[in-house]
Amino acid sequence: MTEMPVYSTPLIMFFAVILLAFLAGVIIVNIKIHFLFALILGLAFIFISFLNIQYGLVTLVFSMLLSPEIPLAQLPGRSVVVRYDDFILLALFVVWLVHMAIRKEMALFVRTPINRQIFIYTLICVLFTARGIVLGYIKPVKSFFYLLKYIEYFILFIMTANIVRDTRQVKHLLIAGLITFIIVNLYGYTLIGRVGRIYAPFDFDPVSGTGESASLGGYLLIVMSVLLGLFCYAPTTKYAILFMGLFIFALPTFAYTFSRASFFAFIPMCLSVVLLTQKRKLLLIMIFITGLLFSPILFPKPTQDVLGRIQETFAGTDEQTTVGGIRVREASALARVESWKKAFFVWLPREPLMGHGLTGVGLVDTMFPLILGETGIVGLLAFIWLMYSIGKNAIKIFNTIDDWLAKGLALGLFSALIALIFQSVAVNTFIIIRIMGPFWF
Repeated sequence: MTEMPVYSTPLIMFFAVILLAFLAGVIIVNIKIHFLFALILGLAFIFISFLNIQYGLVTLVFSMLLSPEIPLAQLPGRSVVVRYDDFILLALFVVWLVHMAIRKEMALFVRTPINRQIFIYTLICVLFTARGIVLGYIKPVKSFFYLLKYIEYFILFIMTANIVRDTRQVKHLLIAGLITFIIVNLYGYTLIGRVGRIYAPFDFDPVSGTGESASLGGYLLIVMSVLLGLFCYAPTTKYAILFMGLFIFALPTFAYTFSRASFFAFIPMCLSVVLLTQKRKLLLIMIFITGLLFSPILFPKPTQDVLGRIQETFAGTDEQTTVGGIRVREASALARVESWKKAFFVWLPREPLMGHGLTGVGLVDTMFPLILGETGIVGLLAFIWLMYSIGKNAIKIFNTIDDWLAKGLALGLFSALIALIFQSVAVNTFIIIRIMGPFWF
């Protein structure tokens, strides 16, 4: 596989002049330090990516969890923010298209087994949102930014699938991802004991005084799933110890997110790896059993804190409701139960097939009620088809490719998908950028 060529041609100069003119106009109109800083970084990033697009992809990996947010507008129900990695992704996408055009590789565009599902689900979101605008359910500006986010995840997947061509590139990106994972966990360690619930870097909301702990929980579920998959199929004991060590390293951070939905998802994640792996199965079971038995002895406070957080679900406010014969009393858990009730008794009867469009039912913290409210039964079926196709192809790769890295990643992807589906019962997992960025990547 040949390296991407370095283009020192008038074409690059042409694009550079256009970009500089655009940046100058933006800076003149709105001289804010964070925008200026982002634009300068973006300019440097574009030049680096032109030289070697692999460097751009590695930079994007780091930026997924280590990017600050820039508020654009505060709208009723949801705020509109962009992050530095939004700029990076857009810039890299343009650079990639230019690379493809220059090298005349458009005919070599990679067709993945889920391209059709992505296109249909995206089309449904666009059409049903346009319908919601016409019917007056939503405001165009508000829905536009959230629709853009949905499309951004799919662009990330398609672009990465086309850029990455060999195992060496995969390993470089994995190393970048694991370094990011270590940085995020170290940051989480610094927050333990200082805040109620820990969160990812730059994910603190000064208005609410807290961060999005469930976002960090979902991100950790993805990487820990991959680490378990790589542990099972690591070619040497040294690598197996490394992957399991990183998995254990993340457990305190994961525990102190106090994200009950993430805890709920952790069990099926582990079970899916145990059931599917053909290597190190017994060792993995022994590690899990040992951890379960001895964590209350070796780590009494974290264990007690986690159990206390879970018990809050059933002892909190004076309000209560019953789910499956269990009384739910804690406020945030009640809010999620109410979301499910609204989906089936309010939103679905009103717009059963096509929903109200993106943002048409306001802020909903639970994924499946959100999909039903926004895109109706048709959108939910398309979403389920997309998730099923991802899982099906992960299992196909796992069963057919005889390569330790491919098997480990496929097993990790499948168990991550299972975990995120379980988490999404109580979290709007599949629209959260700090979860969906790494997942689609």
